[in-house]
Amino acid sequence: MYEDARLRGEEISNSIVARTVNPHIKIHEERLGKISIVSNLEKTPDQIYLIYKEREYIDKAFDAMKNEMENDRTCLRDNDAIRGYFFVSFISLYIHYRILEMLRINDLIGKYSVNELLFELSKVYAAQYSDGKMEFIEIPKRVETIMKKMNMDILPKN
Repeated sequence: MYEDARLRGEEISNSIVARTVNPHIKIHEERLGKISIVSNLEKTPDQIYLIYKEREYIDKAFDAMKNEMENDRTCLRDNDAIRGYFFVSFISLYIHYRILEMLRINDLIGKYSVNELLFELSKVYAAQYSDGKMEFIEIPKRVETIMKKMNMDILPKN
Protein backbone atom coordinates (compact mmCIF):
# COMPACT_ATOMS: atom_id res chain seq x y z
CA MET A 1 0.00 0.00 0.00
CA TYR A 2 1.44 3.35 -1.05
CA GLU A 3 0.01 6.74 -0.12
CA ASP A 4 0.58 9.64 -2.49
CA ALA A 5 -0.20 13.01 -0.87
CA ARG A 6 -0.45 14.82 -4.22
CA LEU A 7 -2.86 12.21 -5.57
CA ARG A 8 -4.88 12.44 -2.34
CA GLY A 9 -5.25 16.20 -2.75
CA GLU A 10 -6.30 15.78 -6.37
CA GLU A 11 -8.85 13.09 -5.47
CA ILE A 12 -10.29 15.21 -2.61
CA SER A 13 -10.67 18.11 -5.04
CA ASN A 14 -12.40 15.85 -7.57
CA SER A 15 -14.68 14.43 -4.87
CA ILE A 16 -15.79 17.94 -3.87
CA VAL A 17 -16.72 18.65 -7.50
CA ALA A 18 -18.50 15.28 -7.74
CA ARG A 19 -20.51 16.03 -4.59
CA THR A 20 -21.68 19.38 -5.97
CA VAL A 21 -22.99 17.57 -9.05
CA ASN A 22 -24.46 14.64 -7.13
CA PRO A 23 -24.78 15.12 -3.34
CA HIS A 24 -25.75 11.44 -2.86
CA ILE A 25 -22.48 10.10 -4.20
CA LYS A 26 -20.63 7.89 -1.71
CA ILE A 27 -16.90 8.55 -1.36
CA HIS A 28 -14.58 6.50 0.84
CA GLU A 29 -12.25 9.25 2.03
CA GLU A 30 -9.96 6.81 3.82
CA ARG A 31 -9.06 5.33 0.42
CA LEU A 32 -8.19 8.60 -1.29
CA GLY A 33 -4.58 8.88 -2.37
CA LYS A 34 -3.79 5.25 -1.63
CA ILE A 35 -2.54 2.87 -4.27
CA SER A 36 -2.51 -0.88 -3.72
CA ILE A 37 -0.11 -2.99 -5.74
CA VAL A 38 0.35 -6.71 -5.23
CA SER A 39 3.99 -7.66 -5.72
CA ASN A 40 6.41 -10.42 -4.86
CA LEU A 41 9.37 -8.02 -4.83
CA GLU A 42 11.15 -7.58 -1.54
CA LYS A 43 11.14 -3.81 -1.68
CA THR A 44 9.44 -0.99 0.21
CA PRO A 45 6.04 0.27 -0.98
CA ASP A 46 7.72 3.49 -2.18
CA GLN A 47 10.20 1.55 -4.33
CA ILE A 48 7.48 -0.67 -5.80
CA TYR A 49 5.35 2.37 -6.61
CA LEU A 50 8.29 4.07 -8.36
CA ILE A 51 8.89 0.92 -10.43
CA TYR A 52 5.21 0.96 -11.38
CA LYS A 53 5.38 4.67 -12.31
CA GLU A 54 8.36 4.01 -14.63
CA ARG A 55 6.04 1.84 -16.69
CA GLU A 56 4.29 5.06 -17.74
CA TYR A 57 7.42 6.14 -19.63
CA ILE A 58 7.47 2.86 -21.52
CA ASP A 59 3.78 3.24 -22.40
CA LYS A 60 4.43 6.76 -23.69
CA ALA A 61 7.35 5.50 -25.78
CA PHE A 62 5.21 2.80 -27.41
CA ASP A 63 2.45 5.35 -27.95
CA ALA A 64 4.94 7.67 -29.69
CA MET A 65 6.16 4.79 -31.86
CA LYS A 66 2.65 3.82 -32.90
CA ASN A 67 1.02 7.22 -33.33
CA GLU A 68 3.71 9.79 -34.10
CA MET A 69 6.22 7.64 -35.96
CA GLU A 70 3.63 5.16 -37.33
CA ASN A 71 5.90 2.22 -36.46
CA ASP A 72 3.14 -0.23 -35.66
CA ARG A 73 2.87 -1.93 -39.05
CA THR A 74 5.47 -4.36 -40.29
CA CYS A 75 5.11 -6.51 -43.37
CA LEU A 76 8.50 -8.17 -43.03
CA ARG A 77 9.11 -11.89 -43.30
CA ASP A 78 12.88 -12.13 -42.95
CA ASN A 79 14.40 -12.21 -39.44
CA ASP A 80 17.24 -9.89 -40.43
CA ALA A 81 14.75 -7.41 -41.90
CA ILE A 82 12.71 -7.49 -38.69
CA ARG A 83 15.85 -6.92 -36.57
CA GLY A 84 16.81 -4.02 -38.83
CA TYR A 85 13.29 -2.62 -38.59
CA PHE A 86 13.37 -2.68 -34.79
CA PHE A 87 16.87 -1.20 -34.72
CA VAL A 88 15.76 1.71 -36.91
CA SER A 89 12.61 2.05 -34.77
CA PHE A 90 14.75 2.22 -31.64
CA ILE A 91 17.04 4.85 -33.15
CA SER A 92 14.07 6.91 -34.34
CA LEU A 93 12.46 6.65 -30.89
CA TYR A 94 15.72 7.78 -29.29
CA ILE A 95 15.95 10.77 -31.65
CA HIS A 96 12.28 11.59 -31.04
CA TYR A 97 12.80 11.76 -27.27
CA ARG A 98 16.07 13.70 -27.58
CA ILE A 99 14.25 16.33 -29.67
CA LEU A 100 11.37 16.33 -27.18
CA GLU A 101 13.85 16.88 -24.35
CA MET A 102 15.46 19.78 -26.25
CA LEU A 103 12.03 21.33 -26.75
CA ARG A 104 11.31 20.89 -23.03
CA ILE A 105 14.65 22.39 -21.94
CA ASN A 106 14.07 25.46 -24.12
CA ASP A 107 10.43 25.80 -22.99
CA LEU A 108 9.08 25.25 -26.51
CA ILE A 109 6.81 22.26 -25.83
CA GLY A 110 3.59 24.25 -26.27
CA LYS A 111 4.85 25.99 -29.40
CA TYR A 112 6.30 23.11 -31.42
CA SER A 113 5.81 19.36 -31.58
CA VAL A 114 8.56 16.95 -32.57
CA ASN A 115 6.82 16.26 -35.89
CA GLU A 116 6.40 19.98 -36.56
CA LEU A 117 10.08 20.63 -35.86
CA LEU A 118 11.17 17.78 -38.14
CA PHE A 119 8.80 19.02 -40.85
CA GLU A 120 10.33 22.51 -40.65
CA LEU A 121 13.86 21.07 -40.79
CA SER A 122 12.88 19.02 -43.85
CA LYS A 123 12.53 22.30 -45.76
CA VAL A 124 16.31 22.83 -45.65
CA TYR A 125 17.82 21.72 -48.96
CA ALA A 126 21.44 21.14 -49.92
CA ALA A 127 23.01 20.81 -53.35
CA GLN A 128 26.14 18.89 -54.17
CA TYR A 129 28.02 20.18 -57.18
CA SER A 130 30.08 18.18 -59.65
CA ASP A 131 33.31 19.42 -58.02
CA GLY A 132 32.21 17.68 -54.78
CA LYS A 133 31.32 20.90 -52.99
CA MET A 134 28.08 20.87 -50.98
CA GLU A 135 26.09 23.99 -50.23
CA PHE A 136 22.74 24.72 -48.63
CA ILE A 137 20.42 26.22 -51.21
CA GLU A 138 17.92 27.80 -48.86
CA ILE A 139 17.40 27.89 -45.12
CA PRO A 140 13.90 29.20 -44.37
CA LYS A 141 13.65 32.05 -41.87
CA ARG A 142 11.30 30.00 -39.67
CA VAL A 143 13.95 27.27 -39.38
CA GLU A 144 16.58 29.83 -38.40
CA THR A 145 14.20 31.25 -35.79
CA ILE A 146 13.46 27.83 -34.30
CA MET A 147 17.16 26.93 -34.17
CA LYS A 148 17.92 30.21 -32.34
CA LYS A 149 15.13 29.53 -29.82
CA MET A 150 16.57 26.05 -29.23
CA ASN A 151 20.11 27.45 -28.83
CA MET A 152 21.33 25.19 -31.62
CA ASP A 153 23.97 26.07 -34.16
CA ILE A 154 23.62 23.19 -36.64
CA LEU A 155 23.04 25.20 -39.79
CA PRO A 156 26.15 26.39 -41.64
CA LYS A 157 26.77 30.02 -42.40
CA ASN A 158 27.14 30.73 -46.14
